[in-house]
Amino acid sequence: MPTRLCVRRAPARAVTGAVAIALAVALGLLSGREAAGGDAPALAPLAGTFTATVTGAVRRTLTGPATFYDVIVSGDNVASALDVRFHTRDERVRIAFNRERPGVPAVGAYPILDGHHDFGDRRPPTHQFWVTIDGLAANGNSFIGRGGTLRVTSTSRGQMSGTFTVRATETDEPGSAAITVQGTFTATRIQ
Repeated sequence: MPTRLCVRRAPARAVTGAVAIALAVALGLLSGREAAGGDAPALAPLAGTFTATVTGAVRRTLTGPATFYDVIVSGDNVASALDVRFHTRDERVRIAFNRERPGVPAVGAYPILDGHHDFGDRRPPTHQFWVTIDGLAANGNSFIGRGGTLRVTSTSRGQMSGTFTVRATETDEPGSAAITVQGTFTATRIQ
């Protein structure tokens, strides 16, 4: 009697579904939140990068991931903003560019607001950015942007590239520690 080879096959739907999920995660089609069951923050599938040189009271070269996302707050204080974040790989130094207008900015040059200026009841201009730099001051204080330019050189729905120069101080007092940060970036949208 001839020997019969019996091969047991897994149900096609189970294999196809598992393969589709694995491919989606591998290709970055699911955000970090969906891939982690909904509890983790959304992660960029392919994070952008930045490189910057710090001069003045602190001298450093910085590199790391660069991301951006829209912030929408509702309730009593309805607000929306664009948040562009750079941080070193160890996350000790963080540079945040913010403006009170969501969406990818058009190609162009955007002034850096004096972050020590009090706008009172008025809203800051929506075409300008304010900047906070954490992790550089020895005493733990943040450096606050006083001026400079964020220049966007190219954009798409999921990415923007450009250069920046930020003049920042720890306080608005005369003689406060001052730095200049100059760099380039390609930031990837998260969320």
